[in-house]
Amino acid sequence: MAALLTAVVTPVAAAPVEGQRLLIHTFLHAESPMKIGDDVGGIGDIQLSLFLSPSQPLAGWIVGAGPVLLYPSASDDALGGEKWGAGPTAVLARQDHGWTTSARTSATRSGSRFFRTPRRRPRRSA
Repeated sequence: MAALLTAVVTPVAAAPVEGQRLLIHTFLHAESPMKIGDDVGGIGDIQLSLFLSPSQPLAGWIVGAGPVLLYPSASDDALGGEKWGAGPTAVLARQDHGWTTSARTSATRSGSRFFRTPRRRPRRSA
């Protein structure tokens, strides 16, 4: 078994939305094998979380909830699920003395049920 180097990039941006704020949190991970030829390396699927949050923290805590979207962007089949996905997500975070502590949860569902083109029903003859 070869060891992998994994990097996770998670930029966060905030935008005001009618007295609240929209937090945009993107997750992108990349993997690289320690020895060339041992394992697959590359980027994984991209996960985009959108949280609607009050403009001011509640008792020092940032809370938010919204949708999560999964984009099948993996550079290799072994690094991703090869399917679009969507679901709910929530975050609880606190910022103190330059540090951010957070907990985020999400559940994505993928498959043709969510991302399919509606089928046309055959016409019935009279």
